[in-house]
Amino acid sequence: MHDVLPYAMSFAVFGSIVLLSYCTNVPTNTVAIWAGLNKTWALATWTVTGTISVIAYMTFSIQLLSADEATIFSPWYEYNWYAYTTFLASAACYMPLATRGYHFMTIFALAVTAGSTCAMATYSVLLFGWDVTSILLMVLAFHCTVVDLVYWGGTWWYAEVYIRI
Repeated sequence: MHDVLPYAMSFAVFGSIVLLSYCTNVPTNTVAIWAGLNKTWALATWTVTGTISVIAYMTFSIQLLSADEATIFSPWYEYNWYAYTTFLASAACYMPLATRGYHFMTIFALAVTAGSTCAMATYSVLLFGWDVTSILLMVLAFHCTVVDLVYWGGTWWYAEVYIRI
């Protein structure tokens, strides 16, 4: 892949699907879907890291779409596309799965999302060095791995499976 078109297509198509997945799958049991985020410190952490994550994703996308020829011809650029697209595809699965109560598949989607963000952060360092975008992507990886998968996933799983809110 020696072109920005695959990134542009993933950004447009899968990015739109992620947004649509949130708009069309509004939770009916809002107590359960918030799980451990009902604590002030947890919601504040989720909000701050989530906001930084959106900025990280947009900054990284712009950087990838405006990459110079040397970057585009790097094998890391192509490998990152798989992580980037997997991130968007798995993120699009989260809300439909969670709102329907598919516990294992929701956690699996979060794990795939977390893994792909860790890969994206790594590829960002390989492609662009330790720049601001790479640091922001590490916050995205933290958000998806620790805040979403481990904390939210754990408290949601417990509330849904063991307490039955």
